[in-house]
Amino acid sequence: REMGVISRRWFRTGDVGWWSDERGLTVLGRLDEQVKLRGQRLELSEIEAIALSCHLVRAAAAAVRRDQLLLYIVPTLPPSCFAHGGSVAVSLHMRARLPDALSPSRIIPLPKLPLSPGGKLLRSALPPPPPNEDTPPSADPGGCHGLPPEAGSALPCPAAGLLSRTERLIAAAWEAELQVAPGSVGPGANFFLLGGTSTA
Repeated sequence: REMGVISRRWFRTGDVGWWSDERGLTVLGRLDEQVKLRGQRLELSEIEAIALSCHLVRAAAAAVRRDQLLLYIVPTLPPSCFAHGGSVAVSLHMRARLPDALSPSRIIPLPKLPLSPGGKLLRSALPPPPPNEDTPPSADPGGCHGLPPEAGSALPCPAAGLLSRTERLIAAAWEAELQVAPGSVGPGANFFLLGGTSTA
């Protein structure tokens, strides 16, 4: 049997599959949480560990949906407080520790993560991401404790600096391609954080 020859060299790659004489090798998935995104392999557990190092995150779960890396978190702050710059602060935390191509495209706060009766994360039960907001997070008028200074003010508008009609047309075309809100594309925008990939 070809696959049973002891003298052959075997490697533990972490891939799961099965062999048949008719079809050969069929790959079913992986034993770990490694995924491929934009041509690079990454461990979802490593993304989650970086998120948990942020004081605004109580629990975290990463998932890849439609070639986008999504980060689901349970914030340490009340929802009314986290809504004013919390996602921005977590995004800045991640971007400072990861290359742009591997930074989460969206930060999605949840009241709790879906868990099995045994307490394990049910990654497949994570909800789909909500539609992109039309406006960036604004400053908290009442003042929330726990947010870093850079999250306490509104983000600059990505579309700022688009002066010519041609630039506006190009930005509108990319917004339609990436399916993001009007005004999201511009000189101040990050292509990968908008959901762009090497094939877009």
